[in-house]
Amino acid sequence: EHMKRTLSQGAYPTYVFEGIVFIYMGPPERIPVFPLLDRFNLKGVSVRPGLRLPFDCNWLQIKENSLDPIHTYTLHMIPQTRGYQQFSDEFGIVPLFIWAETPAGCMYLGVRHVGENMWVRSTDTYGANLHMISSIVETGRQRKGANAPFMSMWTLPVDNENSINFYLSHVADDEKMPWEKRREIEQFGQYQGERPYAERQWIPGDYDAMSSQGPINPHSAETLGTLDRGVVMFRRFVREGIEAVQAGKDPKGFFLRQEDVAPTFANDYVAPASEAAGNPDDPEVQRAFAEKLALQYLSQPPMARWPK
Repeated sequence: EHMKRTLSQGAYPTYVFEGIVFIYMGPPERIPVFPLLDRFNLKGVSVRPGLRLPFDCNWLQIKENSLDPIHTYTLHMIPQTRGYQQFSDEFGIVPLFIWAETPAGCMYLGVRHVGENMWVRSTDTYGANLHMISSIVETGRQRKGANAPFMSMWTLPVDNENSINFYLSHVADDEKMPWEKRREIEQFGQYQGERPYAERQWIPGDYDAMSSQGPINPHSAETLGTLDRGVVMFRRFVREGIEAVQAGKDPKGFFLRQEDVAPTFANDYVAPASEAAGNPDDPEVQRAFAEKLALQYLSQPPMARWPK
């Protein structure tokens, strides 16, 4: 009931999902299913189509952003200091990060000690062009095993130096934020021409961070550090997917049957600080807590915790 599929004679298979049209190009006998992800049909959560967000840069540096989580503490805290509230103030707490592979891609988990709680925010990539994020207004103050999804975003390469992001919004029935405000913060700093250049320099967003690297980021000029592990992991994932296709194999994130479609891992997990079994401000305690949760996610994905 969620997806309409139309096949025209002599045309590529076309899927229409929540107002977004997906066209698959390739051998007809190898047409993958449209992945109806575990976050698309949750009780008490509706799915609404988002907007098309143009970027004047390569798709890869856009997608890498989803596994470069330190920018939530730096880039996304700038608006808070200059009069615009987009993310919650708790994102200003310096987190500890770990990264892990998933059945369809990669994920990161960021641990924050908030009051008497441990808050672990996770984001994951799915294949080479889809990623999911949890709420950007989460505070980590209310304990939960799973949080309602927030956004699922695809990146479409237009050419070598231009891309388009398009997304689905996941809206909980009990969400307190008015829809108009929700859509406003979703778009803030997220596309070419969203605000005048001078304004974006004063209060930047993801678009400015991604596009300011240039149309194609020259990797030879980089000096990668420990916080770039997710970027390295994603580049390796893409490279291995290309090599798999060259060898006649399927890349990770490619599924021919709906029953094989992998779960997703973007979530907010908030638990008592006592679960950390040690000083909740100790980086090693935080790391052990995140690594344990990552293993739990792989055996019991977070959306499986959602009330049926």
